[in-house]
Amino acid sequence: MTPPTSHRITAVALAGAAAVAVAGAGCDVPPLPSDAADGSDIGACYDGACEVAVTGPTDIPVDPHITPNTFRITDTSGDTVTLVEHREIDVVTYEIPAGDGIGDRRLTFEVLAVEDGTALIRLSPGPAAAH
Repeated sequence: MTPPTSHRITAVALAGAAAVAVAGAGCDVPPLPSDAADGSDIGACYDGACEVAVTGPTDIPVDPHITPNTFRITDTSGDTVTLVEHREIDVVTYEIPAGDGIGDRRLTFEVLAVEDGTALIRLSPGPAAAH
């Protein structure tokens, strides 16, 4: 076996970089808040399933049969959303970056994108909701 030379190593590195560049060329474009399936209709979240654009402080209505907890977005600046969850025994504040989410057995909350102070969020039923 021939030991690697600097030319061979460079060629392999360049080929790898080209493969990464080509693979990245077909990637999906991240969604924008204007792509929200339910527009800015926050009431669409009441059944625990919605995709809405939210700007600034907003209460998120969720049917108490899904969860007794209440949710409020307090900030949509930068690339994160600040979500305050009032639970039965305490209050929890989450800083959720675009592309991330939180969830429990009843409800999942995702931040799909944040642009110019408007966030695209998605609520969906958690695993317990399927039973």
